[in-house]
Amino acid sequence: MRTFGVGGLFGHYGKYYNSALGNFTQYATRRNNQIFIRTYRGRKIVITPDDLALADKLQATKLQSA
Repeated sequence: MRTFGVGGLFGHYGKYYNSALGNFTQYATRRNNQIFIRTYRGRKIVITPDDLALADKLQATKLQSA
């Protein structure tokens, strides 16, 4: 459920809530290829990149900084 944001032809951006994630920020231009990111400060972000190789890069970044 969108609590604050915009949704339309070019995507869905803003603050959302659902029972599984709680409150989170979403930057989505599609419904598939969703990637969930939890920052070190506890922020929850959902993105939908066109290039799924981004998920591998994010995982590598996580491992390097751990």
